[in-house]
Amino acid sequence: MVSFKGQSAIEYLMTYGWMLLVVAIVGGAIITTVNQQSNTCEQRITDVAAQDNSFGITEFGYAGNNVDLRLVNNGESNVNLTALSLTPSQGGSTVSASLDGGSETVRFGDSINVEITDGLEAYDSEDCGEFDVAINYSERGIDNSISGKIQDTV
Repeated sequence: MVSFKGQSAIEYLMTYGWMLLVVAIVGGAIITTVNQQSNTCEQRITDVAAQDNSFGITEFGYAGNNVDLRLVNNGESNVNLTALSLTPSQGGSTVSASLDGGSETVRFGDSINVEITDGLEAYDSEDCGEFDVAINYSERGIDNSISGKIQDTV
């Protein structure tokens, strides 16, 4: 009587070995893709973005070592911007905007550009620059503040 155990084992390995190889390759591709996506730095404004009927940041950009912010007043009355500061999320010194006369008025339906000098000293070129933003303002005599984050590639 002839035994076919060797042939059975080889057929088993050929059938399921290819399947395991394909699963390993697909799994590796998925892990690589997820890791690459988590390392990307997309421009984002969180919790300080201007919405309908509100005051906040509509866009920003990094130029040299400075951070340029565009603030818009979509509200129903003038806003008096009293302070704006950025703190690097990775640690570092807080940098404040230099406002003319200590404050700037943003009329309703209007916008202003604010430049914060030396805001990017904590980051190297091509880093993901993420900042905690704090904005203090008054509207109709009532003091308000908003805070959030901005992020983009330096």
